[in-house]
Amino acid sequence: MSWKKLKPPKKYRKFTKPKWAKDVQESVSNEFAKLGIDINTLDDSFNNKVNDLAAAYKNEKGASGDYDDCVTVVAAGAAAAGAAYGGPLGAALGAGAGVPSARIACRRIFPE
Repeated sequence: MSWKKLKPPKKYRKFTKPKWAKDVQESVSNEFAKLGIDINTLDDSFNNKVNDLAAAYKNEKGASGDYDDCVTVVAAGAAAAGAAYGGPLGAALGAGAGVPSARIACRRIFPE
C-alpha cells in the first residue's frame, strides 16, 4: 500500500475552525456582558499589569535578572492579579493567562 492511498482527500486536509468555536465565543461574551465586564478592557488592564510586573522585575534585578526567573515572578504576580478579580473569572485569568502573558512580557524585557 502506498502512502498516497492513506492520505485523506485534499478537501479534508485543510485546517478549519470548528463550527462550535463561534458559539462558545459568543456565549462567553454574553456571560461577561451579564456580569457587566467588557472583555477588551479586562484584557488590556491585565496585560498592562503583567507588563508593569516585568518592568518592575527588570528594575529590581538589573543585569543579574534572566528570562526564566522573570517568567516565574511575573506569572505569580499575574495569578495574584487574577485572584483580585475574584471568582471563576479570576481563576481563569490567573491560571490560563498568567504564564503565556508572562512569557510575552518577559521576552520584551529580555530579548534573545
